[in-house]
Amino acid sequence: MLFPELQITQTKSPTSRARGKLLPDLTALLHVTSLQAAAKTTCDVAMIYHSMYGHVVKLASSLQAGMTSVSGMKASDFKVQETLNSDLLKALHAPPRPNLPIATPDVLKDAGGMLLGISTRFGTLPAQVKGRFDACGDL
Repeated sequence: MLFPELQITQTKSPTSRARGKLLPDLTALLHVTSLQAAAKTTCDVAMIYHSMYGHVVKLASSLQAGMTSVSGMKASDFKVQETLNSDLLKALHAPPRPNLPIATPDVLKDAGGMLLGISTRFGTLPAQVKGRFDACGDL
């Protein structure tokens, strides 16, 4: 087991078999989260993500569906402020962004939990995400 205290096992997904990688099974993690949520009346999770081409948005949608199926769980979507101008986004063939509220330091402070969806750019955080977290120094 990868994390015995959370009872998370590794399984191979159809897409990971081709790459030979193992992906964690998040079912146990969501179960632990639901137990923690049961102790409260509700648990509001802020799902904050940045997605240039929409892949992270698809992952976030699946996670949100799983979380909201648990009694007492509420998931709210937020996006990271885009810093690239629209001409550059067109040149990069980026699809239109979902119309979501922008994550602010107050969102982080008020959330009962956080799920971050962050793509990488050359092995590091995109500048948009780094800028958002750098602005949270007062928290």
